[in-house]
Amino acid sequence: MIPGLQRPIAQIGLSEKGYLTLLLTAHAKGGHSSMPPPQTAVGKIGCAVSRLEAQQMPASLDGPGGAGFRALAPALPFAMRVVVANEWLFGPLLERQLAKSRETNALIRTTTAPTLIAGGVKDNVLPSEATAVVNFRLAPGDTVEQVKAHVKAVIADEDVSIEEHGGPGSTATPVADARGPGFQLLSQVIGRVAPDAVVVPGLVVTATDSRHYGRVSDAAYRFAPVRMDGAAIARIHGVNERISIQNYGEMIAFYTEFVTQATR
Repeated sequence: MIPGLQRPIAQIGLSEKGYLTLLLTAHAKGGHSSMPPPQTAVGKIGCAVSRLEAQQMPASLDGPGGAGFRALAPALPFAMRVVVANEWLFGPLLERQLAKSRETNALIRTTTAPTLIAGGVKDNVLPSEATAVVNFRLAPGDTVEQVKAHVKAVIADEDVSIEEHGGPGSTATPVADARGPGFQLLSQVIGRVAPDAVVVPGLVVTATDSRHYGRVSDAAYRFAPVRMDGAAIARIHGVNERISIQNYGEMIAFYTEFVTQATR
């Protein structure tokens, strides 16, 4: 994920992203395909999706994702250390580089993912409606209303309605303190079980049950002692998802050490 980095990264999630799904519905006059208007409902919804993909929510290095890259600086090649150490000058360059990879892009912005599209019932009939479902994972600091406003401004088409889909959206969870005792405990245990790893704070881009822990704790940390490279990440929830036997042993060692240290 990070070119030139020779050591594994142990990322402790300080927060996890929020969740919002929007339903876009394009409206147009129906009729026969032999007499089409300049743009059909299918064309309108296609343009709306294309605009959203082309104009993403702004990137930022201010959150947990950016903090993780800064913490990596000592383990990076010299040229990359210079860039990270001089963020005041190279910040826009760093954002552009991180945006080129889908894994690192997800750490620095609210992501936009069109996942479903539908419209029409027959090849010679103009549909009066076409729909698209777009899923957003909200970075800390972005609100549901801000995402909705962004979508409306980018689509800029009165014939496309926008509404929440599948329930109300949610913002990212509160950001835990990277200097807190929970983070320090995890860091110590990781250091004992995987001394080659660089421990950094980070952001969890998926949804987990830990979002509910905010009701009882102001410091929820997220970490899984699973060794993953680019190929392993691509296999998540896919064909041949697996971990190595060696990593299985490491996981047992990690949880044993964690419980031992946490209960002393």
